Amino acid sequence: MFLIVGLGNPGEGYDFTRHNAGFRAINSLCRSLDITLDKTKDDIEFKVLQSQKTIIAKPKTYMNLSGTPIRALVNFYKISLDKVILVHDDLDISLGTYKYKEGGASAGHNGVNDVQNKLQTLAMKRIKIGIGKSTLENVSSREWVLMPFLPNELPLLGKCIGDLTRKMAFFIKSSSKKTDVLSASYFLP
Repeated sequence: MFLIVGLGNPGEGYDFTRHNAGFRAINSLCRSLDITLDKTKDDIEFKVLQSQKTIIAKPKTYMNLSGTPIRALVNFYKISLDKVILVHDDLDISLGTYKYKEGGASAGHNGVNDVQNKLQTLAMKRIKIGIGKSTLENVSSREWVLMPFLPNELPLLGKCIGDLTRKMAFFIKSSSKKTDVLSASYFLP
């Protein structure tokens, strides 16, 4: 069983912020598959796609507390840690692009750091959605991630999320062994 989980902050006030790129990707994936996250357990909403051996999820906690509900879901469904895929924002990647990565430290991303601490591993798979560094004077990284995307950035973000959605949907529907298609080259933009 694979777990694809998007990171973000709950609540309408955060819906359009850069930090919610992971939630945006999961929302897009759910629309693409015509599903809703219809189950809730331990502060995480999710959908089990039994025939595809995949769970799609979003924690209902704030980003920096995502690890506990993800750990609860991993434990409940006995998901192997090498089959956990985090989808999240990344300041060090240009807006409009994304990168697939296996393993590695959080690079200062507090949500990823919390998940890694709670799962006690750095070895999980990650899809990092580029939000770029601040283009505004006197705006810190902390402020930047909580700001909404600028209107001129939305087409780039939309194209990125659309491309990523198609690839995640294909991955989920793949009849071959999922690990055969899951690679950095598969997720090249």
